[in-house]
Amino acid sequence: MLSSLALGTVQFGLPYGIANEKGQIGLEEASEILNEARKNGIKTIDTAVVYGDSEKRLGQIGVANWDIVSKLPPVPKSASNIQKWAVETVTNSISRLRVSKLSGLLLHQPETLLEREGEKLYEALNYLKLQKIVNKIGISIYDPNKIDSYLSKYDLDIIQLPMNVLDKRLLNLNRLSELKKENRNSCSLNIFTGFIAHGI
Repeated sequence: MLSSLALGTVQFGLPYGIANEKGQIGLEEASEILNEARKNGIKTIDTAVVYGDSEKRLGQIGVANWDIVSKLPPVPKSASNIQKWAVETVTNSISRLRVSKLSGLLLHQPETLLEREGEKLYEALNYLKLQKIVNKIGISIYDPNKIDSYLSKYDLDIIQLPMNVLDKRLLNLNRLSELKKENRNSCSLNIFTGFIAHGI
């Protein structure tokens, strides 16, 4: 089962963050952050193909005992077969991470689901789930008011929501408690990322 908080790892692969003065963190520091997160009960890692070499570095550190949630990048216009592209992309992620499968797979650009190729993309996600390449599928969104636009059309397992000290919109929504009653996994990933990466 995925934890409700996850450790974001964009800074493992890219120089990222408004308060980041050191650039991309080193491999040793990344390993220390993982150890500290584990001590504090965090067992889920959030990463993505577009996070530079984050997946590769996580694989070098060793994350087989973590729940890994990664994200698909936007579907390239050159992809004539979305399912084939998705399988290849996720397989490459698994290889870089040195794990047997992903605990979760999210869409980095979920609005594609509401466009012309949306059903094909969802079918590709569901195929990965049926083949047990990933355990759960979902979306990463920045506007919590759009949750129902996706849930009314697709059966999703995970929703990554924005929640940090500057963005508390979700706290004012009753939808989160409703989602929990529906047994969906809502991962509030960003609330934890900046704190541990920057040592706040």
